[in-house]
Amino acid sequence: MVKQKQSSEEECGEDLKCCADQAMSRAKDELKKVKKSAVKIKKRASDEVSKLKEDVEEGVEKAEGYVKKNPKKATAISAGVGAALGASLAMLFRKKKKKKVTKRKKK
Repeated sequence: MVKQKQSSEEECGEDLKCCADQAMSRAKDELKKVKKSAVKIKKRASDEVSKLKEDVEEGVEKAEGYVKKNPKKATAISAGVGAALGASLAMLFRKKKKKKVTKRKKK
């Protein structure tokens, strides 16, 4: 009976080792898939950043050309945009200050 118990324990141990090996193999396979996906995503992101950089550079060139052709108009536009942004920020900060003030309870 002792030998039968040892045999059963050995079989159980071998089964556990087999399951662990299978799990490790699956984990390695999944890790390979994740790495491949990460490489593809990184490549795609890099391509998109390159495209975006080109678009921004093109926009800057167009803006510079416009400013050179129309310096007075460009100055007026930039002043107007600056004033609008300044007013917007001023209103935004005023609202935050008003929200922080709390009413005191009357005694």
